[in-house]
Amino acid sequence: MTTSTATAGRGTAFEEPTQPAKRSYVTWLLLAQLVFFIALLGPAIVGIGIKIQSFVDAGVIDQNGATGAAAVLGGFGALFATIANVVFGRLSDRTTSRLGRRRVWIVAGTVIMTVAFTIMALAPDLLVATIGWSLAQLGANMALAPFIATIADQVPKFQRGKVTAALGISQNVGILGGTYVAQAFQDQLVIMFVGPAILAIVVMVIFAVVLPDRRLPVAPPRATLRDWAETFWVSPRKHPDYALAWWSRFLITFASFGFTTFRFFYLLNHVEAPEADIPAIISTSVLIYTVALIGASYFAGWLSDRIGRRKVFV
Repeated sequence: MTTSTATAGRGTAFEEPTQPAKRSYVTWLLLAQLVFFIALLGPAIVGIGIKIQSFVDAGVIDQNGATGAAAVLGGFGALFATIANVVFGRLSDRTTSRLGRRRVWIVAGTVIMTVAFTIMALAPDLLVATIGWSLAQLGANMALAPFIATIADQVPKFQRGKVTAALGISQNVGILGGTYVAQAFQDQLVIMFVGPAILAIVVMVIFAVVLPDRRLPVAPPRATLRDWAETFWVSPRKHPDYALAWWSRFLITFASFGFTTFRFFYLLNHVEAPEADIPAIISTSVLIYTVALIGASYFAGWLSDRIGRRKVFV
């Protein structure tokens, strides 16, 4: 999965916001991020391991094949997440619906994610589980790319560091909440996968209603196949700052999710933790680094707005 960067502002006819973002928008932005990440990251951090281990216990795969199964499932999910994030980010920039550019994708993506989690929770084998997880990543990033793009739409530059820092805090608290939900319902996979996702639909609908989304006044020129291909490529020679930002984010995310994907089986096979205790161990470790992340995110966001600098914090 991915934490989403959209093509915010590309091809739009709107000026940069200059007034502080509406309090109702910021409030529901943070709440929606919190609930969405509870729904998405509980299954990602704990649920995938439990699901694959259930295949082992049922004799569908052997224990030696569990890490390989996690790699297959996680790899296809990451592929779908990458494509969906870019495609639906740009589609939302170009959307001319009377409902606005972002709303329809945010709600539709969350619904697709919920349906896909149902498929995954009920999957009898690795193939169906991989299909479910891939569709869940497609739906999640269909929602996340336009969701994050609303920051560029609604938040002025002088407020952006503070708002994005608060969003990062909501995201990480949501990750923590997701691990506790997974721990509580580790023996009830349908509730673990589907229950929080249904709540995410409710919160995303409220966010969509509160969002002062605007309709494009003029339809953008029709995109060619070359235009869509170029969505996936920015020349590092022409845009070195973008390339450095992309690679730094890619490597941080790679390191984080490379660990997250295999943490369940590392604890099981190498630390030799009892299978039933692993969700609680993961929850405790996530709690520790969430406390550190909240403090660092808030301070860095506040200070970067005060001094008008970003790179030094990166």
